[in-house]
Amino acid sequence: MTREVFIAGILAALFHDFGYLRRRNDRRHRYGAEYTLTHVSRSAAFLRRYVRSLGLGDGLGARRRHAGPLHGLREAAELIRLSDTLLRRVGQMLGTADILAQMADRCYLEKCRDRPLSGVRARRGSPGTGSP
Repeated sequence: MTREVFIAGILAALFHDFGYLRRRNDRRHRYGAEYTLTHVSRSAAFLRRYVRSLGLGDGLGARRRHAGPLHGLREAAELIRLSDTLLRRVGQMLGTADILAQMADRCYLEKCRDRPLSGVRARRGSPGTGSP
């Protein structure tokens, strides 16, 4: 069980923002930031396909489903129900690392002020929709 949590944590850390990547044939979007509102679900879909291609699909499926909400900051962490304490800790570590990495950007405060929802603005065609 600990091995599965470790693998799920590593995969989540490596691929958690994959949903920002555009596909080669994507002609609707100019910037990956346009996926801000859907990048978590896009990342999860990619990871599901990738894990299945590695032959790990069944063992990690349930854990990934429960770990997904730990990355999105849509609800308070206390409201996310997880029976696996270790999995909760891995999700908390991933969420903390993600926020710290964003805050380490020297332009973080300006980005928060100027582009709070860059994906929404990008769809409306506003300028300044570079990467989040």
